Amino acid sequence: MLATDRITGSFEGGRMFRNKGWPLGGVLAPDELPSDPALPMLGLLLDVGAALPLLSRAAGSRPDSCSIRHVRYRPGRGCSVVYELFDGGTSRLALARAFGEAPSRRRLERWQRRAEGGEGSAPIQWLEDERVLLSEWPVDPRLRALPSLVGPGASRKRLRRLLRGTELSLLPDDPEVVSWKPGRSCLLSYRARPGSGSLERPLYVRVLRRGVSAGIARAMREVHARPDRRFGAAELLAHCDRDELVVHSSVPGRELAASLGEGGLSRQARRCGRALATIHSCPPLHRPVRTTGDELRSLESAARAAEPLIPEAVGALGRVLARAHGAGRRDSPNVLLHGDFSTGQVLVDGEGLSVIDFERAAAGDAAIDLGSFVARLELRGREVGVDEDSLSRAVDAFLEGHEEASGGAPEPELVDMHRRIAVARLGLQAVRHLRPGWRAEAARLVELAAS
Repeated sequence: MLATDRITGSFEGGRMFRNKGWPLGGVLAPDELPSDPALPMLGLLLDVGAALPLLSRAAGSRPDSCSIRHVRYRPGRGCSVVYELFDGGTSRLALARAFGEAPSRRRLERWQRRAEGGEGSAPIQWLEDERVLLSEWPVDPRLRALPSLVGPGASRKRLRRLLRGTELSLLPDDPEVVSWKPGRSCLLSYRARPGSGSLERPLYVRVLRRGVSAGIARAMREVHARPDRRFGAAELLAHCDRDELVVHSSVPGRELAASLGEGGLSRQARRCGRALATIHSCPPLHRPVRTTGDELRSLESAARAAEPLIPEAVGALGRVLARAHGAGRRDSPNVLLHGDFSTGQVLVDGEGLSVIDFERAAAGDAAIDLGSFVARLELRGREVGVDEDSLSRAVDAFLEGHEEASGGAPEPELVDMHRRIAVARLGLQAVRHLRPGWRAEAARLVELAAS
């Protein structure tokens, strides 16, 4: 059980789930409820009134009320829904996962063992007839170490062992949950103190799904060690491959996305381009690898799954894919990709700039990162009222900064193709997270990608 006062601000505005969370009390309109024959329980899970009796089985008692805080939907395959359960003056989180195809008995037993491995944590419940898995925070079947780090009875022994060589000691406060992506990752913030000093400093622990932490740790290590680096980057403090944990330092600043309308945008964009070029100059990872062909196949697969849900966007999706195929599948030599480079992954602090979150680091064509940043820069800039001329100059400055620092530039057609793919993916993400208004948002972004 997790009271909101144990996690500072985690539920305010869906902060725990960043911009993918639902607003408190959000409800889907009748025409926004997707029909999915492979997931017969989907409608019930997205209706808080109907879901409450089901969630009572996970909570052990019937909460007073509940609100959906996050959804991750894969048409025809599965859907995870995070609820905030209200009972008296406290609230806690519960997770329900509906499956298109029931997981194997062996997998269920493995998830159960992991859940019971966290001292004080609640076990998972498998409802066979409904094909729904229920658990209560901090149990997340795919994040094996999470119950041992957060919640009642959490132990710090594991972290203390990892930090032995760093001269850092953890303070006894409960960790703050900065973000949680159910089934994928959870970012925790602790306070620590150097062994010989009194100055406190934040320390971050990423709890990750299987097979991901090694690549993130290597990318962080390579970037931080780069001798020509002119931007801030978190220092890797510890890595545990067995438990999929990455421990790293903090970097100062606030997201560039929050200051786009404050002037100096072209200067900041040029610095972002230079920083990205430095990342691209690091030795690439061996895996995962993202080619242009992979990006196209991924978009095609997501489009096929989403088309029955957004028939009004089928024509625009077809135009995006046609233009992408028309640009060809040329790939430059692989570089170290940030993998999710955007104005939300850059922190600014006066004249300083830092790049964060290498959770999707990979090897691939530099145009993937460039197109991603341009897409997010344009979309976010329009949201905060930046005029089109200023946005155009900022995009040019970003690409010029990258070219100046790298000594070359990918073909403009390839960068534009990846920009369109990034915008279309954001539209399809609206389908994935099913937030109120998702249908109109998906159609708007897909049309923008095609225009």
